[in-house]
Amino acid sequence: MKINRIPTTLILSALSWIIAISGLLGYGYLIIYKNEMKYLVLAPLMLLGSLLLAALVRMFGNIGQMIFDLRVDIQQTKDILNRGFVGLSQDIKKQLQDQTTSIIENLQ
Repeated sequence: MKINRIPTTLILSALSWIIAISGLLGYGYLIIYKNEMKYLVLAPLMLLGSLLLAALVRMFGNIGQMIFDLRVDIQQTKDILNRGFVGLSQDIKKQLQDQTTSIIENLQ
């Protein structure tokens, strides 16, 4: 089954990876090149913040994809139900015509 991805989801997914990698690079930079105590405390907080932001961006992308998929599923279900109702109404009309003709034949 082919999964259709909307461009917004792909962009947000790539953006979340960019945010996570930049947070990791910033963490490494602060740990390696800044040897002060305040940077040793700031580095993990910056990494945590960037990973949290990346998760939020990815979450919004996934929510958008779910809404897109839901709309497609609703449209497909609607089409299936419409075809089923058309077939059902045709069957009911045929049965009513058959019953009407048999009643008319019995009355004659």
